[in-house]
Amino acid sequence: REELGDKLRICTLLNDIGQTYFSQGQFDSALSFSFRALHLADSLGERVQRKDILEALAATYDSLGQHKRALDYLRRYVALKD
Repeated sequence: REELGDKLRICTLLNDIGQTYFSQGQFDSALSFSFRALHLADSLGERVQRKDILEALAATYDSLGQHKRALDYLRRYVALKD
């Protein structure tokens, strides 16, 4: 995808990889990929992708017991969703 310059698909794949790590309980790796996806989504101005990534970040931080950060990302997710 990088050779094709398909940045939207790369963003989706990064988020998917993050979700896979999340489902395996590898939260640090999940965060790493989610943040890479978020930065790419921001640079592309992709609201739908950004919304999905914010939701994933909220869930990951919640699983880590970092509820204040989880709430922050959840609020950002809800703001985009609405």
